[in-house]
Amino acid sequence: MKFHRCVSKVLAVVGLALGALATPQLTGGGAGQYQQPKPNLAVVLAALPADQSDTIYDVRLRVLGEGLGRVRGEMRQRPQVEPGGEVIDLIYRLEGQHVTLDDGRVLVQAAILLDLAQFGGEGLVQVGEMEGLMFPIPGALGYCPVLPPTDKTEVLRRDRSGKLVAAAGAPVLVEPSIAPDPFPGEFIARWILY
Repeated sequence: MKFHRCVSKVLAVVGLALGALATPQLTGGGAGQYQQPKPNLAVVLAALPADQSDTIYDVRLRVLGEGLGRVRGEMRQRPQVEPGGEVIDLIYRLEGQHVTLDDGRVLVQAAILLDLAQFGGEGLVQVGEMEGLMFPIPGALGYCPVLPPTDKTEVLRRDRSGKLVAAAGAPVLVEPSIAPDPFPGEFIARWILY
């Protein structure tokens, strides 16, 4: 019985792969923005519509590491209602790498993987590829940490009434007048489903 189940799962994966090869390739692309909450982490949000249809894929990526690093995320088809009333809600996983180019742009390359658990199976099948570029908006500020004082006792003291005040001659902490841009850059990408 276990053997039959294993064979049926393998045949389901092979059937899916052969079906993907028999259908014409789907392509698309678009743009979005990225946030950089930490120096070695960027979060990409983008809408990448298909070229041949009205289908739109929402992409969310985590770009980890500086220089050369990993990329993980998802590419989710916006739910569509088929004529029979069935809702299609496909989610693809994205896994790959990124590299910082000489001009400061970041090249992102990821495999598009279909998780067969959505259909009751097991495993991941590569069904496409995505390639994109992250580039900063000119004049936008990226990650800008605010450093805490090294020793608060040097900065604050109590006056006669018990209130905390700045000690004479102590450095005064000043909040930055310009906050970092929450979206310091843009992302453009193309994808292909085999």
